[in-house]
Amino acid sequence: MAEEEPQPDAAQEPQEAPSAGSGKFYYSADSTYDGEWTLAEAAAQGEVEGAEGVQEGEEAPAAAAPAKLRHGKGTLTTGEYSYTGDFERDVIHGEGTFTFASGASYNGSWTNGVYDGAGTYTWSDGTRYEGAWSKGKMHGEGTYTDKAGHQWTGTYYNGMGPGLERLDN
Repeated sequence: MAEEEPQPDAAQEPQEAPSAGSGKFYYSADSTYDGEWTLAEAAAQGEVEGAEGVQEGEEAPAAAAPAKLRHGKGTLTTGEYSYTGDFERDVIHGEGTFTFASGASYNGSWTNGVYDGAGTYTWSDGTRYEGAWSKGKMHGEGTYTDKAGHQWTGTYYNGMGPGLERLDN
């Protein structure tokens, strides 16, 4: 007696691949990412829009699978460096903490991969700056505390603090 081949269930429709999710990714150079992701849009991946079409008799190139971009909350670890926080389309953007191999860290706001907004940078010796940042530099109101605990407060401009006031400790 011949066995019948299973027939596909007519009620089942093919499922689309998810456009977002979470998981752990392994990269070269001892890097990992564990967190949320989204699929890159075709145009953002560099697919040619408005390019010359395929000539008659030629095959169209196969479409590449969309790349998964870090997007949402996650942890990126590269060697002894790590970042835990927000990503937007594969760029550190939002709130998060970056820890350097030296033990120094930055905890605060990020814009397009740089310190921007309110944040605290702590050097490995315990020295700390807490305050406003702009384009990766101390900029705006803030307080600098040295490793002995002495504090200076005031307005920082482009990474410098002219006219800071020392607070009595």
